Amino acid sequence: MAYSYKLTSIAEAIELPAPTLSSVKRDYGTKMCESYLMIWLVYLNEMLNLSRPMTEQQITLCASQITADYSYLKLTELTFIAKRILSGEYGEFYERLGIDKLLTFFRQYDQERFTFIEEQRQREHTEFRYQEQANETPMEAFKRRLKKAYKWL
Repeated sequence: MAYSYKLTSIAEAIELPAPTLSSVKRDYGTKMCESYLMIWLVYLNEMLNLSRPMTEQQITLCASQITADYSYLKLTELTFIAKRILSGEYGEFYERLGIDKLLTFFRQYDQERFTFIEEQRQREHTEFRYQEQANETPMEAFKRRLKKAYKWL
């Protein structure tokens, strides 16, 4: 979290080199992965200064749920989610933080992440097609257009 100020966008969180939860789980075990998440959740509890913070059992259950459902997230993405939670981007907590709210934040982030990745893949595809067309000969361009027209028949 000490370097969370460097993360300013979903793109940075996704593209920075960092291990995923599944790779931490594979390399160090499930217990270590869940322990990392529990430390992260305890940190959130303390920083938010809530009147009704999560209990130890809730933290344990939430960590195992995140590990099971979101193991593809990178550690930088977890940091980015925490930064957003702390800055209030996900809304008010009303002095309470629970598993339901945290998993809702993860679902919101996951939706944003999916949209970002989909748009990025579309841009890459468009750029590839442009480069492909820029490098083709007139005969190849004619064949490509003919093949495309034939598909529509």
